[in-house]
Amino acid sequence: MISVSLMAHRMLSTRAMSFLSSLRKLPQMTRPQLVLLLFGGGGGGGGGGGNAVADATPYAELLTCSICQEIMHKAMALVPCMHNFCAGCYAQWAKNSHECPMCRATVSDAADNHTIRNLVEAFLKDHPDQARNADELAALDRAAKSLVSRRSPPTSPYRSRTAAAAALHLHHGHDEYDEYDEYEGEALPGSSAHPSGHAWGGLTFAFGAPPVPAAAGVTSSTASSAAPPRVSNTQCRECRAPGSSGHQCSGSDPTHLTCSVCLELLPKRTDEAGYDGPAIQCALCLTPFCDLYWGCRSLLGQGALRALGSWEFPRLPAHVLWDNLVEIKFLNEYMASASLSVDGLWQAVLGGLSAGSYTYSPDGAGPAVGITEATATCHGCASNVFRDLIPDYLMSLPRSALPANATSRPNCHWGSACRTQSRSVGHAKRYNHVCEQTKFA
Repeated sequence: MISVSLMAHRMLSTRAMSFLSSLRKLPQMTRPQLVLLLFGGGGGGGGGGGNAVADATPYAELLTCSICQEIMHKAMALVPCMHNFCAGCYAQWAKNSHECPMCRATVSDAADNHTIRNLVEAFLKDHPDQARNADELAALDRAAKSLVSRRSPPTSPYRSRTAAAAALHLHHGHDEYDEYDEYEGEALPGSSAHPSGHAWGGLTFAFGAPPVPAAAGVTSSTASSAAPPRVSNTQCRECRAPGSSGHQCSGSDPTHLTCSVCLELLPKRTDEAGYDGPAIQCALCLTPFCDLYWGCRSLLGQGALRALGSWEFPRLPAHVLWDNLVEIKFLNEYMASASLSVDGLWQAVLGGLSAGSYTYSPDGAGPAVGITEATATCHGCASNVFRDLIPDYLMSLPRSALPANATSRPNCHWGSACRTQSRSVGHAKRYNHVCEQTKFA
């Protein structure tokens, strides 16, 4: 069976060979004319060399990364949509989303696009004014190194509410349910069903939210230390002149964060005692964003960090109810009977969070972190909060509000930590999993 990554490279290679084959039939052309030929510059590419150079400049937009709004550096194509971005820009984007930044298609793989890279190189030789400085390119290269391609099956990112239960399943039989036997031994002792990195389609991104981060605005008495975000000591705009707030970086070696969207440096002001200015990091995953601080220069970064309560959800988050299709069906039936939209469900969850009825733990097993509707979060973390608190909301409802088929089932003694619920529809139909674990809890 051909791997997804191999298919991606073959798709790119086929397009490149087709393009190069067509070039053999053409007379000698200048680099700008080749750019015009590839992207269909109106009026044809057979004019004089001087006109081609002049006309090539507008086509810089076609070689521009939509994330950073600059000429692409080490272009990477996404599969299946084949949209191209800087490798470093996409590596940062993938920390929070596995959708294409342009078309929102689910990304199954990514591969180097050498055709675009060669065109960019040729374009920049004729237009050196479009090139970026060495510091910016170095930052992109560092970001791209975190993108690690693996030829291994994807890891399911759905969350188990009790991470330690996965290990317990290895050491205890399941006498009551025969269907459990088939899946014993699949998890590793001490493993969590909520991985810190993202993985899909054989492509693994070796970064992600730390297990239980502690950041400004989030209080937890026993929260474990978070992995520090990427810090740079290069100068930012407030090193050179005071910002609108009057702040200016001081000292000979100030530390900075790098915006995860536009890659611009900004002061690491979370180190300052008593800092109460705009949030510069997601309070849960600590990913830096510059938009609230001084406005992100990338359209994709505008609004990427905001108050938890200001996020809107037109549809249920991915992997809701542990991918248990039966529980998802009952949830949809309840929402229909209660005339409750997805965003209405989100508002109800926020209400319970604000009232203290629910608590949230990023990894499902550690201590709860203190978040409110005003806590600054990225979309990925807000989606995780919504997903992980839906079971608490359902358990708080009176039984009469839920479908009769849902409440007539006995509870599975593994509760939400059951590994069979998403794999055996029969087991999911017979037992309720929106409940607490009672066995080996």
